[in-house]
Amino acid sequence: MDSLFCFCMGTGGGTPVAAKDNAAVRIVHVAGQLAESRQVLLRRTLTQAATEGAPAVVVVLSVTSGQERQAQQVSAVLAASSVPTIAYVRGANSAAGTAIALSCRHIIMAPGGRLGRYATEGDTQAWRSLFENNAAATGRNRLVAAAMADATVKVPNYTASSAYTLTLTPDRAQTLGFSEGTATTVEEALQFFSLGRFRTVDVTVTPGDQLTGILQNVYVRMVLVVLIMMAILAEIKLAGIGAGMAVAVVAGIGLYVSGASTMNFDFRVMAAFMGSILCLGIELVIPGSGVFGVTGVILLYGSLFYFLGANVAAVYFLAACTVAAGVVFFLLARWLPHSRGLEKLVLHQRQQTAYGYRSQKDYSSYVSACGRTITVLRPAGIIRVDGERIDAVSTGMFIERDVAVRVLRVEGGRVVVEPLPERSL
Repeated sequence: MDSLFCFCMGTGGGTPVAAKDNAAVRIVHVAGQLAESRQVLLRRTLTQAATEGAPAVVVVLSVTSGQERQAQQVSAVLAASSVPTIAYVRGANSAAGTAIALSCRHIIMAPGGRLGRYATEGDTQAWRSLFENNAAATGRNRLVAAAMADATVKVPNYTASSAYTLTLTPDRAQTLGFSEGTATTVEEALQFFSLGRFRTVDVTVTPGDQLTGILQNVYVRMVLVVLIMMAILAEIKLAGIGAGMAVAVVAGIGLYVSGASTMNFDFRVMAAFMGSILCLGIELVIPGSGVFGVTGVILLYGSLFYFLGANVAAVYFLAACTVAAGVVFFLLARWLPHSRGLEKLVLHQRQQTAYGYRSQKDYSSYVSACGRTITVLRPAGIIRVDGERIDAVSTGMFIERDVAVRVLRVEGGRVVVEPLPERSL
């Protein structure tokens, strides 16, 4: 029990949890190419483990490749966990797998397990910084961690050649204080921490994890942001029919549920996004001084900023998406009306005057014709010309009923008349 107590109070992470006797040790396998769905899986597993009072979460690592950004996100999830984490290292792990192992509170190596970075993997300084930060957070040697990423960093008696980074084998990892020992199985690894009496549960990726992982892909997130901006532009262009705002809301929900950090899941951020859509909608329906429009734009970019991580990278990401949305919307506005698909939906025939079409009756033939007022012209009224009743207007004077008039001019549908002496009829 003393070993278990020390284990639960291990280095790193948040507030320790009290393990329940009926709880299970959760085992998560992270193998092959590191994908966004593994981050979602780990977050879900750690949340469930904390809720149920699990004694530990074991991360079985055999990662062959992965980006520094992905490894950083997974490391952040593990570092924030209140549940003790154990990295069980199988096979030769790439830089991504090594970074994840260093973010766990404890490391157990399997025979043949390897930790390190291949010289051709990504940016040396970025990986070195991640290795050092993860090692420091879990109480491990920063110099050794740096040597695992940067070949120019030397560890006496362990890095003789300047061409290669430091690789940790099971024996070397234990000697340098990076692992607690070597075990052939996960069950044997649990014995190091007196966790053998707990049952184990293998956690697998669900369709929901995969969908959320897809939504977390940087290119998919860019498409979602561009789609939101284009949908709002389309709503403005179409004078507010509602379809554009609906598309923007759906895309915003996609960004919300695919948040890469706990900040993204804050309900207040989603409320700000929905508020931006509401303000922009009000501005379109009831144009005013622009207060709703400006407020909507501020809330929109503010919520998107937090959706994307609330950092400098998010600013550049938003700027790029804004430019992309503007360019794509302009091109579509120019191309779509002339596309084959829309041409079938567009009425090309026009009712032109040359073909005899008129929006109103043509009275131009009555110019200089004479008639008589039927009603008083004040200055508008009704006259009769050649037996036809015509709406007319005087030149500004008051003309009584049953007075002779002459048509001066016709301005569209407006017939202008003047009074005539009776003898002129």
